[in-house]
Amino acid sequence: MRMSSRGQVDPFIVMDVMEAARRAEAAGQRIIHMEVGQPGTPAPALARAALARAMERDALGYTVALGLPELRA
Repeated sequence: MRMSSRGQVDPFIVMDVMEAARRAEAAGQRIIHMEVGQPGTPAPALARAALARAMERDALGYTVALGLPELRA
């Protein structure tokens, strides 16, 4: 089984990728932009309901900067 290396990407590296793409385009290369995206649909209803319940029940607080370890694993 091949393990994903996505978790090894530094945060905000997308800005570096976008700048490299901009330079390549300025040099005349054709770039298909896949470095950033915007969801086209709302979050699922069950996820929104669970979030609403959690927000009413728990303190918000901050998470670990790189994300919750349980979710990253």
